[in-house]
Amino acid sequence: MVMLTRLSLGLVLFSVPVEASILTQCSEHSEGHQVLTVCLEEAYQQAELQLLTTEIKVLKNMAELDAISSAAIGAEAAFQRAQSSFREWREQQCQFVKASYGSGNGAGQGYLDCLYTLTNEQERRLNEYTK
Repeated sequence: MVMLTRLSLGLVLFSVPVEASILTQCSEHSEGHQVLTVCLEEAYQQAELQLLTTEIKVLKNMAELDAISSAAIGAEAAFQRAQSSFREWREQQCQFVKASYGSGNGAGQGYLDCLYTLTNEQERRLNEYTK
């Protein structure tokens, strides 16, 4: 209990600007359900293209690593398995988000927002391996 109190007193809160979700951004610029959905679909497709571009760079780097390594690292194969697992997890996670809407409106839009968000997060993570 004493340790917890000391830790909580040592925390510093930072004011960090939070980027609005793509759902919020599209909602602000769209009139109507169909236009909002189109905005979300286009944003997701752009994010997916960016992820694919980054994946190609990472794959190339991992292949180069395998080629120069004296050990059988298998970086390229490991990356391919990780990406396959990511895509499977992303789909399941976004299906969960969609289901969480119940029978209410917006389930498809919530799904697209989820795809966009997780795709962008993954692209940012992988970008570290392109350098």
